[in-house]
Amino acid sequence: GTNDEVGRLGSSFDTMLAALHESLTAQRQLVADASHELRTPLTSLTTNLDLLEDGAGLADPQAPALVRAAREQAGELDQLITDLLDLARYRESAPHRETVRLDLLTSEAVHRVRQRTPHAAIAADLQPCLVHVDPAGVDHAICNLIDNAIKWNPPGGAVHVAVADAHVSVTDTGPGIADQDLPRIFERFYRAPAARGMPGAGLGLAIVGNVARANGGTIEIRTGPHGSTFTLAFPPQFYPAQQTTGGRAADHEKDLSSSGSARGRRDRGPARR
Repeated sequence: GTNDEVGRLGSSFDTMLAALHESLTAQRQLVADASHELRTPLTSLTTNLDLLEDGAGLADPQAPALVRAAREQAGELDQLITDLLDLARYRESAPHRETVRLDLLTSEAVHRVRQRTPHAAIAADLQPCLVHVDPAGVDHAICNLIDNAIKWNPPGGAVHVAVADAHVSVTDTGPGIADQDLPRIFERFYRAPAARGMPGAGLGLAIVGNVARANGGTIEIRTGPHGSTFTLAFPPQFYPAQQTTGGRAADHEKDLSSSGSARGRRDRGPARR
Protein backbone atom coordinates (compact mmCIF):
# COMPACT_ATOMS: atom_id res chain seq x y z
CA GLY A 1 0.00 0.00 0.00
CA THR A 2 0.86 3.66 0.22
CA ASN A 3 2.56 3.28 3.61
CA ASP A 4 4.85 0.57 2.22
CA GLU A 5 5.81 2.79 -0.72
CA VAL A 6 6.51 5.74 1.59
CA GLY A 7 8.60 3.46 3.80
CA ARG A 8 10.65 2.22 0.85
CA LEU A 9 11.10 5.79 -0.40
CA GLY A 10 12.23 6.90 3.07
CA SER A 11 14.66 4.00 3.29
CA SER A 12 16.09 4.80 -0.15
CA PHE A 13 16.45 8.45 0.81
CA ASP A 14 18.26 7.53 4.04
CA THR A 15 20.63 5.29 2.09
CA MET A 16 21.34 8.08 -0.39
CA LEU A 17 22.03 10.57 2.42
CA ALA A 18 24.36 8.10 4.14
CA ALA A 19 26.30 7.55 0.90
CA LEU A 20 26.51 11.31 0.32
CA HIS A 21 27.75 11.88 3.86
CA GLU A 22 30.39 9.16 3.43
CA SER A 23 31.54 10.70 0.14
CA LEU A 24 31.79 14.20 1.61
CA THR A 25 33.67 12.89 4.64
CA ALA A 26 36.13 11.06 2.39
CA GLN A 27 36.65 14.20 0.30
CA ARG A 28 37.29 16.35 3.39
CA GLN A 29 39.77 13.77 4.71
CA LEU A 30 41.57 13.67 1.35
CA VAL A 31 41.87 17.47 1.31
CA ALA A 32 43.19 17.47 4.89
CA ASP A 33 45.69 14.69 4.18
CA ALA A 34 46.85 16.24 0.91
CA SER A 35 47.26 19.65 2.52
CA HIS A 36 49.45 18.14 5.23
CA GLU A 37 51.62 16.26 2.73
CA LEU A 38 51.99 19.28 0.43
CA ARG A 39 52.94 21.62 3.27
CA THR A 40 56.24 19.88 4.18
CA PRO A 41 58.05 20.10 0.79
CA LEU A 42 56.50 23.51 0.14
CA THR A 43 57.85 24.86 3.45
CA SER A 44 61.33 23.45 2.71
CA LEU A 45 61.27 24.92 -0.79
CA THR A 46 60.26 28.34 0.50
CA THR A 47 62.98 28.24 3.19
CA ASN A 48 65.71 27.49 0.65
CA LEU A 49 64.51 30.26 -1.64
CA ASP A 50 64.47 32.67 1.33
CA LEU A 51 68.06 31.73 2.18
CA LEU A 52 69.12 32.47 -1.38
CA GLU A 53 67.32 35.82 -1.32
CA ASP A 54 68.63 36.89 2.11
CA GLY A 55 72.25 35.88 1.49
CA ALA A 56 74.60 36.71 -1.35
CA GLY A 57 72.28 35.11 -3.87
CA LEU A 58 73.89 32.84 -6.45
CA ALA A 59 77.33 34.15 -5.40
CA ASP A 60 76.90 32.41 -2.03
CA PRO A 61 79.09 29.27 -1.82
CA GLN A 62 76.02 27.40 -0.52
CA ALA A 63 73.89 28.47 -3.49
CA PRO A 64 74.41 25.34 -5.64
CA ALA A 65 73.41 23.06 -2.74
CA LEU A 66 70.35 25.22 -1.98
CA VAL A 67 69.30 25.18 -5.64
CA ARG A 68 69.69 21.38 -5.80
CA ALA A 69 67.61 20.99 -2.65
CA ALA A 70 64.95 23.34 -4.06
CA ARG A 71 64.80 21.32 -7.27
CA GLU A 72 64.40 18.08 -5.31
CA GLN A 73 61.59 19.59 -3.22
CA ALA A 74 59.87 20.88 -6.37
CA GLY A 75 60.17 17.35 -7.78
CA GLU A 76 58.55 15.92 -4.64
CA LEU A 77 55.65 18.35 -5.04
CA ASP A 78 55.26 17.45 -8.71
CA GLN A 79 55.25 13.71 -7.92
CA LEU A 80 52.77 14.15 -5.09
CA ILE A 81 50.37 16.12 -7.28
CA THR A 82 50.70 13.52 -10.07
CA ASP A 83 50.00 10.70 -7.62
CA LEU A 84 46.94 12.50 -6.24
CA LEU A 85 45.54 12.99 -9.74
CA ASP A 86 46.21 9.33 -10.61
CA LEU A 87 44.64 8.16 -7.36
CA ALA A 88 41.47 10.12 -8.16
CA ARG A 89 41.43 8.94 -11.78
CA TYR A 90 41.73 5.24 -10.94
CA ARG A 91 39.11 5.59 -8.22
CA GLU A 92 36.45 7.71 -9.90
CA SER A 93 36.31 6.81 -13.58
CA ALA A 94 35.86 3.57 -15.50
CA PRO A 95 39.17 2.77 -17.21
CA HIS A 96 39.66 2.25 -20.93
CA ARG A 97 40.52 -1.42 -21.26
CA GLU A 98 42.37 -3.28 -23.98
CA THR A 99 43.44 -6.87 -24.38
CA VAL A 100 47.22 -6.83 -23.82
CA ARG A 101 50.14 -9.17 -23.27
CA LEU A 102 50.73 -8.87 -19.53
CA ASP A 103 54.27 -10.20 -19.89
CA LEU A 104 55.19 -7.50 -22.44
CA LEU A 105 53.53 -4.78 -20.38
CA THR A 106 55.52 -5.92 -17.34
CA SER A 107 58.73 -6.11 -19.37
CA GLU A 108 58.33 -2.46 -20.37
CA ALA A 109 57.75 -1.46 -16.74
CA VAL A 110 60.83 -3.41 -15.58
CA HIS A 111 62.92 -1.75 -18.31
CA ARG A 112 61.90 1.74 -17.22
CA VAL A 113 62.57 1.05 -13.55
CA ARG A 114 66.00 -0.36 -14.44
CA GLN A 115 66.81 2.81 -16.35
CA ARG A 116 65.64 4.96 -13.44
CA THR A 117 67.47 2.94 -10.76
CA PRO A 118 70.44 1.25 -12.45
CA HIS A 119 71.89 0.18 -9.06
CA ALA A 120 68.88 -2.07 -8.35
CA ALA A 121 69.06 -5.79 -9.17
CA ILE A 122 65.80 -6.87 -10.83
CA ALA A 123 65.29 -10.45 -12.04
CA ALA A 124 62.33 -11.13 -14.35
CA ASP A 125 60.59 -14.38 -15.30
CA LEU A 126 57.78 -13.40 -17.66
CA GLN A 127 55.50 -16.03 -19.20
CA PRO A 128 53.22 -14.98 -22.09
CA CYS A 129 49.59 -14.36 -21.10
CA LEU A 130 46.74 -12.03 -22.06
CA VAL A 131 44.57 -9.82 -19.87
CA HIS A 132 41.86 -7.23 -20.52
CA VAL A 133 42.93 -4.13 -18.57
CA ASP A 134 43.78 -0.44 -18.67
CA PRO A 135 47.42 -0.68 -19.89
CA ALA A 136 48.53 2.67 -18.47
CA GLY A 137 47.02 1.98 -15.05
CA VAL A 138 48.45 -1.54 -14.78
CA ASP A 139 51.85 -0.31 -15.95
CA HIS A 140 51.75 2.34 -13.20
CA ALA A 141 50.78 -0.24 -10.59
CA ILE A 142 53.60 -2.62 -11.59
CA CYS A 143 56.16 0.20 -11.48
CA ASN A 144 54.91 1.17 -8.01
CA LEU A 145 55.27 -2.41 -6.76
CA ILE A 146 58.83 -2.67 -8.11
CA ASP A 147 59.77 0.73 -6.63
CA ASN A 148 58.34 -0.37 -3.29
CA ALA A 149 60.35 -3.61 -3.38
CA ILE A 150 63.57 -1.73 -4.19
CA LYS A 151 62.94 0.67 -1.31
CA TRP A 152 62.68 -2.16 1.23
CA ASN A 153 65.35 -4.48 -0.15
CA PRO A 154 68.59 -4.70 1.84
CA PRO A 155 71.84 -3.69 0.08
CA GLY A 156 72.69 -6.33 -2.50
CA GLY A 157 69.19 -7.82 -2.43
CA ALA A 158 67.40 -8.62 -5.68
CA VAL A 159 63.80 -7.91 -6.67
CA HIS A 160 62.07 -10.78 -8.46
CA VAL A 161 59.27 -10.02 -10.92
CA ALA A 162 57.22 -12.90 -12.33
CA VAL A 163 54.29 -13.11 -14.75
CA ALA A 164 52.18 -16.21 -15.35
CA ASP A 165 48.49 -17.05 -15.71
CA ALA A 166 47.36 -13.38 -15.63
CA HIS A 167 49.27 -12.77 -12.37
CA VAL A 168 52.13 -10.33 -11.74
CA SER A 169 54.20 -11.05 -8.61
CA VAL A 170 56.88 -8.74 -7.20
CA THR A 171 59.06 -10.17 -4.42
CA ASP A 172 61.60 -8.41 -2.22
CA THR A 173 64.02 -9.72 0.42
CA GLY A 174 63.26 -7.05 3.01
CA PRO A 175 62.19 -7.42 6.65
CA GLY A 176 58.52 -8.16 5.97
CA ILE A 177 55.41 -6.20 6.92
CA ALA A 178 54.39 -5.85 10.56
CA ASP A 179 51.05 -7.32 11.61
CA GLN A 180 49.65 -3.93 12.62
CA ASP A 181 50.57 -2.40 9.23
CA LEU A 182 49.20 -5.15 6.99
CA PRO A 183 45.47 -4.18 7.15
CA ARG A 184 46.28 -0.56 6.27
CA ILE A 185 48.92 -1.06 3.62
CA PHE A 186 46.68 0.13 0.74
CA GLU A 187 45.23 3.19 2.53
CA ARG A 188 46.19 6.49 0.95
CA PHE A 189 48.81 8.46 2.89
CA TYR A 190 49.37 5.54 5.27
CA ARG A 191 53.02 5.18 6.20
CA ALA A 192 54.28 2.60 8.65
CA PRO A 193 56.55 3.90 11.44
CA ALA A 194 59.59 2.34 9.74
CA ALA A 195 58.79 4.20 6.49
CA ARG A 196 58.44 7.71 7.86
CA GLY A 197 62.08 8.61 7.26
CA MET A 198 61.93 7.39 3.65
CA PRO A 199 60.91 9.22 0.47
CA GLY A 200 57.26 9.09 -0.57
CA ALA A 201 53.88 10.18 0.72
CA GLY A 202 52.17 6.82 1.14
CA LEU A 203 50.26 6.91 -2.17
CA GLY A 204 52.08 4.28 -4.25
CA LEU A 205 50.34 1.20 -2.84
CA ALA A 206 47.00 3.04 -2.63
CA ILE A 207 47.26 3.54 -6.40
CA VAL A 208 48.03 -0.19 -6.83
CA GLY A 209 44.88 -1.10 -4.88
CA ASN A 210 42.72 1.28 -6.92
CA VAL A 211 44.12 -0.02 -10.22
CA ALA A 212 43.41 -3.62 -9.19
CA ARG A 213 39.80 -2.84 -8.28
CA ALA A 214 39.20 -0.69 -11.38
CA ASN A 215 40.35 -3.55 -13.63
CA GLY A 216 38.38 -6.36 -12.01
CA GLY A 217 41.50 -7.73 -10.32
CA THR A 218 42.88 -8.42 -6.86
CA ILE A 219 46.04 -7.56 -4.98
CA GLU A 220 47.37 -10.07 -2.47
CA ILE A 221 50.30 -9.84 -0.05
CA ARG A 222 52.34 -12.72 1.29
CA THR A 223 54.90 -11.61 3.87
CA GLY A 224 57.43 -13.02 6.30
CA PRO A 225 60.68 -12.03 8.02
CA HIS A 226 62.74 -12.66 4.87
CA GLY A 227 60.65 -10.71 2.38
CA SER A 228 57.25 -9.95 0.89
CA THR A 229 55.46 -10.83 -2.34
CA PHE A 230 52.77 -8.59 -3.83
CA THR A 231 50.63 -10.33 -6.45
CA LEU A 232 48.33 -8.54 -8.88
CA ALA A 233 45.83 -10.95 -10.45
CA PHE A 234 43.46 -10.25 -13.34
CA PRO A 235 40.87 -12.35 -15.16
CA PRO A 236 42.79 -14.10 -17.97
CA GLN A 237 42.00 -13.82 -21.68
CA PHE A 238 42.30 -16.97 -23.79
CA TYR A 239 43.43 -15.72 -27.20
CA PRO A 240 46.42 -17.02 -29.16
CA ALA A 241 49.55 -15.03 -28.27
CA GLN A 242 50.47 -14.68 -31.95
CA GLN A 243 47.46 -12.39 -32.47
CA THR A 244 49.13 -9.67 -30.41
CA THR A 245 51.04 -6.74 -31.81
CA GLY A 246 53.58 -5.28 -29.41
CA GLY A 247 51.98 -5.38 -25.99
CA ARG A 248 48.42 -5.32 -27.30
CA ALA A 249 46.04 -7.84 -28.84
CA ALA A 250 44.04 -6.01 -31.48
CA ASP A 251 40.34 -6.63 -32.12
CA HIS A 252 39.91 -8.86 -29.05
CA GLU A 253 38.24 -7.02 -26.21
CA LYS A 254 35.89 -8.44 -23.64
CA ASP A 255 33.98 -6.74 -20.83
CA LEU A 256 35.12 -8.03 -17.46
CA SER A 257 32.92 -6.83 -14.61
CA SER A 258 34.18 -8.77 -11.58
CA SER A 259 35.09 -6.47 -8.72
CA GLY A 260 38.60 -6.26 -7.30
CA SER A 261 39.67 -6.57 -3.71
CA ALA A 262 42.80 -6.23 -1.60
CA ARG A 263 43.82 -9.13 0.61
CA GLY A 264 46.77 -9.72 2.88
CA ARG A 265 48.16 -13.03 4.14
CA ARG A 266 50.95 -13.39 6.66
CA ASP A 267 53.41 -16.29 6.76
CA ARG A 268 55.50 -15.38 9.81
CA GLY A 269 57.73 -12.74 11.43
CA PRO A 270 57.98 -8.95 12.03
CA ALA A 271 58.54 -5.55 10.87
CA ARG A 272 57.95 -2.82 8.26
CA ARG A 273 56.41 0.12 6.31
